[in-house]
Amino acid sequence: MTSSLIDLSTDDPLPTIWDEHTWIGAGKTYPSSNTPAFILAERSKVIQIPSAYISNIPNKQLSIIDLLKYPLLSQASVLILQKGSSSYSNEMPNENLECLLTRPIPPKAWLQALEAALGQAWFDGKRSIIDPRFKQSRLPLWVLSYWKEMSEVLEQRARWKKAEEWLRRWGESGDLLEEADRVREMLASLDWGSAVSALGATCPKHNLTHLLSDDWIDDEIMNMTMHDLAARVHLDPDLSKTTIVANLALQNDIHKAFESKDYSKKNVGLLYRYTELFKSGKRKHLYFPTHVDGNHWVPMLIDFEVKTIRYGNLTITYLVILKLKTFNRGFAKSYHKIKTHEAIERNTRLATDYVWNQVQRRRGHNEAWKAGGLLVLRYLPTEHNCS
Repeated sequence: MTSSLIDLSTDDPLPTIWDEHTWIGAGKTYPSSNTPAFILAERSKVIQIPSAYISNIPNKQLSIIDLLKYPLLSQASVLILQKGSSSYSNEMPNENLECLLTRPIPPKAWLQALEAALGQAWFDGKRSIIDPRFKQSRLPLWVLSYWKEMSEVLEQRARWKKAEEWLRRWGESGDLLEEADRVREMLASLDWGSAVSALGATCPKHNLTHLLSDDWIDDEIMNMTMHDLAARVHLDPDLSKTTIVANLALQNDIHKAFESKDYSKKNVGLLYRYTELFKSGKRKHLYFPTHVDGNHWVPMLIDFEVKTIRYGNLTITYLVILKLKTFNRGFAKSYHKIKTHEAIERNTRLATDYVWNQVQRRRGHNEAWKAGGLLVLRYLPTEHNCS
């Protein structure tokens, strides 16, 4: 059969109403890029999971704790050599779909190959998916959607399971025990399937697992942290006159200016604005996070009054406490009232303080900033709550 390519460059408008006889088994090539909306709409119908089987997938409104308890099949780790394009059949499905309740989910790499080949297989008139793990086993096309959904659930649960294990390891005694208990209360109230929209940023819920692990936190969490600190400074009548807390946009501008040697307002607007602000003497302190050598977060303070730069090296135990406090305070319904400036100063003292002449050992001002990359103050201890 000769395959004809759909010409999307022609002046003649494409049809907007789906006609199966025009597209399926008609020798056409599936337009994988710039796919017309009416084709996407019909494809979504073909792979839509029937309502009778959606109930097998954990509801996204379940709490994280309930997700961890949910009975799920495992995902196979065996390598499937059969190509995605060879895993479709012209024959009708022949399996009792109760098998979905007992078969492990196929490996992720094979599901991705199936997904990539689906459009053309559908256009070629394929009616089923061949499961090569079982002899002569053919399943409906929508099973790909089912497997993908279950694969995502398993991936999310694995992340939260790892976070729970980390929490159990660290939250055994002292201050950590109290914070760990609060985190568990949060896990029982947060659903696992929605995004977090808070503190000036939006990210998937599983991003919070960075706070309950030995991993470095990511950009979204960092920006949330800086956003909250900056908001507290802004609301304080005294601090707002002297202090700025910057987010990751400042790091990006510093790096961009250094690489391009262009410090103009047009090229690095935020850096230019901060520069003018501090030149005029309207602010005295700039706090921002910094990422050193691509593998280490440290807090930094530029004091324009005494003309020093300080940075600290947080201990592992203290970083754990800060992570737990961040998780609890950052996503609870109400915030603790904190004396921001005192808390930041305390964080800096708890870390090892350095003045600018020590930073100069890294081959001067610009080189040190470039090596740092740039980023991170952590959340503040509850000991600084105001009564």
